[in-house]
Amino acid sequence: MTKKAILLAANPLMEDVFGNIFAHAMHLARHGGVFWEMGSTASHPSVKFQHKDVNCGYFYNTVSGMIDHWFKATFIRAFPEIEDPELYHVFVPEWRQEYFNSS
Repeated sequence: MTKKAILLAANPLMEDVFGNIFAHAMHLARHGGVFWEMGSTASHPSVKFQHKDVNCGYFYNTVSGMIDHWFKATFIRAFPEIEDPELYHVFVPEWRQEYFNSS
């Protein structure tokens, strides 16, 4: 069995909280989960996430230049694959609601 992980870049010192690891961790602690949008560099992002067997990840801290946080991924999907709108209400932090609703 091959183990897979995902690496996400994040900046814990960003003035807005979109890339702030700590702000997302606080939402996770309060609600039991948090959606972290990874973005896409492709001009046509996939409608399906191709690596559903990924169950952990690491944050590359762009300030320290180190991988200094890890997370357990229990649900990893592309945005179009998420069908239950209630999941957005619970797991998308308040400051990201407008962004997720417009995607």
